[in-house]
Order: sequence, then structure tokens, then C-alpha cells
Amino acid sequence: MGQGDYLPPRGWPEGRDALGLRGGAHLLRGGAACRRSPTRQPRRKSSGDRPAARVASGPRAPRSLRPNLGVHARGRGHRDGDRRPTPARTRPGRPWCSAEERRRPCPRSGGEPASSRHCQRAWGRGRIARRAALPRFFAAWPHAWAGLVFAHLGRFAEAIEHATEAVTIAESADHAHTVIESYGALGGVSLEQGDLASALHAFENGMALIRRRNVADPNIISGLGYVYALSGRLAEALPLLEASIVGEASISAMGLGLAVRLTRLAEAYLLAGRTAEAADRAGSAVDLARKHKERANEALALRAFAEIMVQSDRPDAGSALRHYEASLALAQEIGMRPLTAHGHFGLGKLYVRAGKRQQAAEQLAIATTIYRELGMNAWVARSEQALQELA
Repeated sequence: MGQGDYLPPRGWPEGRDALGLRGGAHLLRGGAACRRSPTRQPRRKSSGDRPAARVASGPRAPRSLRPNLGVHARGRGHRDGDRRPTPARTRPGRPWCSAEERRRPCPRSGGEPASSRHCQRAWGRGRIARRAALPRFFAAWPHAWAGLVFAHLGRFAEAIEHATEAVTIAESADHAHTVIESYGALGGVSLEQGDLASALHAFENGMALIRRRNVADPNIISGLGYVYALSGRLAEALPLLEASIVGEASISAMGLGLAVRLTRLAEAYLLAGRTAEAADRAGSAVDLARKHKERANEALALRAFAEIMVQSDRPDAGSALRHYEASLALAQEIGMRPLTAHGHFGLGKLYVRAGKRQQAAEQLAIATTIYRELGMNAWVARSEQALQELA
């Protein structure tokens, strides 16, 4: 596929499986995938944490949990079915989200028109874990996933609350792997909001634990490298980002798809002036996201590809415009408000380059409004500066 050829030929894919990362199976490492009915699954050997697997097979574990604890490897590679999720196990009268929000698809689900249904399932699993005397660290995972989901939706107060709770639970349980992934979630939330200092602190804490344990985690490695890149520390960023894409796993334990890691590497190459490599990595990210039906990751990759088209050795404004618009359309459909703001900001800068001042001002004003509503203060400053330069 050549440069500028990353737009779909016939509209966007339709159906429940069109969105998210492998149908959202990553959403419950220790529980059920968001469109999988656990009571219908045959029992298979666990491939995850041994303590969780042992407890799951014991008499006190709920029947619906037994085939689903410690199945991250299976969750990464399972084939999506047509089964709908079972109802959320939440306290009566305490809905997880409003009716309006439930009609929106979520960036980390499989396109199900109920943006937080999988969060309800995850939260319910955490409560079941506590009632069933499962390992305490098990309850941290739903908080971590919920934090990442809410961050992509732009609901940062809730995102930070859940990610922080995940770290607290994981540290109190003294479960190293869960602590690492919880720091990854907290760093991801801060990164989405544009708070590089907080993201750096979280990812460095995770990296310190990785080094002490002599393990690898693509979520932490990629996140730390990306923060370094955005902070101008490219010499430190590139080795980490390049290391994060090595291996066969398409999705990490925290649901960080390989497409996202490729997109981050592409952006770092662009910052380093290596535009040809940046375009190649961004194109691979788009292809991979489509292959696995990761619509949220596709939107991220399309935006990165548009940025590269603007700043490449031979700028292609037409291709950049099409890819910005494609990314923006996906972000709006999914409900990813931070990415929606980035799309308007990118279009504004593109119109500035083209000398279309009125259109540029309109797009930058929209971006500024969304950034301000979401509390993305670093991005508010950038968009306001762009507006001032345009005046």
C-alpha cells in the first residue's frame, strides 16, 4: 500500500465488531471478554497467573469465573462471536453510566452501542472477586481498564480516580505484575490528558519495577518512550519505542495494541526528522488496526499519518486533509473527545499552512473549546497560542 492510500475504499466497517481491540477481549484479563458469555465457554487450562487459576478452580469461586481467570493469552487471540454480553453485575439502582452514554460505542469495546457495558462487567467482576475471596490484586484490573476507557472518552476526573484506585489496590496486594500494569494505566490516563509530568512519574515507577523484576512490559516501555519523545528527549525515547514493538503479541495486558505502539514510534520518528520511516510505521499501524478491527487505534494512526503528510519532505496537503477528516469522523463516532479535539487542532494548523485563515480560526476555536471543557490545560495553551498567531 503506497503513501496516501490508507483511507478505506468503501466507507467504515459496520457492525458490533467494527470497533476496539480484538472485540474488547483485552478488557478483562482476569474476567470475561466484553462480548463473551462466560457461562457458555468450555473450561480450558488457565494460561495466566497461577494463584488466580488455582482459586478459580476452587469451590468458592463463582461458576461464571472459573473458566475465565488468568486467560489473557486466550483473550488476546480468541475469535469474536455473536454472543451479546451478559447483564452487568452492579448494585440495583446504581447504574454505571447514563442512558445517553450507554448508547455511545466505546473506544475499547467491540463497537457495542453501550459505551460502558464492559466497564459494568469489569466492575462487577471486581466485586465478585472480593466476595469470593479471590486474590486482592484481581480487583485492581477493572479500575485500571475503566480508567483508560474514561480517559479516551475525555472523562478525566473519573479516569484518574479509577487508575489511582488500581495502583492503591495493587500495591496493597503487593502483586508486582498488577502494580506494573496499574502504573501503566495511570500513566496512560495522564498522557491522554496531556499531563506529561504526571505521565512521566507513573511510567518511571512502572519501569523501575520492571528493571527490578527483570521483566518486559510493552505498555510501560512504549508509554515512557512516548513521554520522552514528547518532552524532546529523543535519544532516550527511540530505543524504548523501538523495543516496545518487538515480539509477537498484538495486545498487552492493559489492552495497548501493537498499532498504538507503532503510531507512537511513527510520531517519534517524525519529531526526529525521519519522515520516511515515520510514514512507514504509521501506515503499518493503520493496516494492523484495520486487520484486528481496532477502530480507536485506527483513528489514532490516521491522525499520525496526517501529521506526517503535513511535515514530510514532500508535503501532501490533500492526503493530510483526507486523513485528518477520516480520523475525526471515527473519533466523533466512537466518542473519543480528546482525539476529536486533536483532529480539529490538526485541521486548523493545516488550514493555516494553506492560507485559509477563516477556516483555520474556526477549527482552532472548536479545538480550544473542547480542550477547555475536558480540562486539557496544556493543549488549551497550545491552541490559544495558535489562535493568537493567526490574529
